Amino acid sequence: MASIYFNYYVNIAATGAADSPKGCLAPRNPLHQSIPLFAKGLLKPATEDESIFVRQKHEAPLLSRAWIFQEQYLAPRTLHICTSELVMECRKELRCECTGLDSIASNPLRDAQDISYDSWLRAVEEFSRLRLSHETDRLSALLGIAKVFHAKMMSTYLQGLWAEDLAKGLL
Repeated sequence: MASIYFNYYVNIAATGAADSPKGCLAPRNPLHQSIPLFAKGLLKPATEDESIFVRQKHEAPLLSRAWIFQEQYLAPRTLHICTSELVMECRKELRCECTGLDSIASNPLRDAQDISYDSWLRAVEEFSRLRLSHETDRLSALLGIAKVFHAKMMSTYLQGLWAEDLAKGLL
């Protein structure tokens, strides 16, 4: 699946869905408006609030699933259909309806220059917070990401660790 996600043009994610039977389309709040605030010295307008998506991302059931991790990290672009807005996430930026553009945390796989043992450890740390229906699937769910790192680093993969960085990986 990793090669499929990696070669997508755009991934469409039902990020706003509570679960698969419920769907992701919901009535939107017509009263929500982002108000541009212009500050002296700024080249672009700031808004009154940060992105709804950034604030609520940790609450999205879809994004709490470990099997979605490789899809999120490998797809070059993801269109998130959220309950209150559409969000386009790509390798370098995140654009949402509520603010126009929000900066996102560095994604170790989205920056081809940052394929390293340290970025692997950050990816595994993030992955370890995610849920699985069957814990025995954890290494399988991480394997697609490991294949991408292996192709870039040409290192020996040892079930979540790298032979050439084993001491640090065990800490």
